[in-house]
Amino acid sequence: GYGELGDQTFTERTAPVSVFGMGSNIITVEAGRSHTCAVTTEGGLKCWGWDCYGQLGIGTLTYRTTPAPVNWP
Repeated sequence: GYGELGDQTFTERTAPVSVFGMGSNIITVEAGRSHTCAVTTEGGLKCWGWDCYGQLGIGTLTYRTTPAPVNWP
C-alpha cells in the first residue's frame, strides 16, 4: 500500500514479486512496516516505500515505489 514492495505499484500482494531494477546484487534486506531497504554487493544502500518524513534518507518527502540510493556521507 505504500510502495514498499518495490514493484512500481502501490498494490498489496499475497505472493512475492521482483524488486524493480535490483537484479541479484542484494546482500541483505530489511523490511519495515511501510518501507524496505537493501544493501547491495557494491556496498550501497537503497530504500523504497513510505518517505513522508524523510525516513528513507534519499532526500525526498514522498512515496517511492522503486529503490533509490540513500544519501549518506
